[in-house]
Amino acid sequence: MTHPTDVARGRDIVARWCELAEQRLDHLTELFESGRWRRYHSERAFLENIREAKSAVETWRGLLTSEASADNLPVDLSLPQIAAIRQTIDAANDFYVEAPDDFGGTVRHYEIAELVRVAAPVYLKFGLRNAPGIYPSGQHLEPAVLAMSRERVRRAAIGLALLRRYAPDAVPSPLGTRVS
Repeated sequence: MTHPTDVARGRDIVARWCELAEQRLDHLTELFESGRWRRYHSERAFLENIREAKSAVETWRGLLTSEASADNLPVDLSLPQIAAIRQTIDAANDFYVEAPDDFGGTVRHYEIAELVRVAAPVYLKFGLRNAPGIYPSGQHLEPAVLAMSRERVRRAAIGLALLRRYAPDAVPSPLGTRVS
C-alpha cells in the first residue's frame, strides 16, 4: 500500500518543481520589466520563453492541487479501501487496472468487475507493466510508442471482455462524458 510518507514526498517534489517554474516566470518578468531581455533574446524567442514559463507554472500548480486528490487513487488500494473512498466522495475516480512499473506495477485485470461494482463511477486506466520508459518521447522512439499504444488498446479490450463476462449489467458512460 502507498505509505503516507511516499505521498508527502511526492507532493514535496511537485511543490519544488512548481516553485522552480514560478521562479523562472518571475525571472523572465524581471527581465522584461528591466528591458534586459533584449540582450539575450530576440522578441520572438523571449515571448516563447514567457509562454513556456506560464504553461509550466499552470501545469505544476494543477498537479499540486489535483495529483494527490481522491479522484486519482493509489494503485495498490484494496477493494474495501476503494469502497470506503467511494462512500465519501461523489466524483468519478481514475484507477489503473494495470499500472506502469514506476506507478507500482500492479496488474488487476481479474478484479475489474469488482472495481466497477465498488468504485463506480470509475475510469479504468491501462498502463503497461514491464514496459520501457518512453518520456520524453520523440521520433527516435516512435516504433516503441506505437507498439505500446497498440498493446494498451489490446489490454483494454481484454479488460472490457472480462467486465462483460463477470459484470454483464455494468453500464459504461457515453463516450466523451466526464462525471464530476
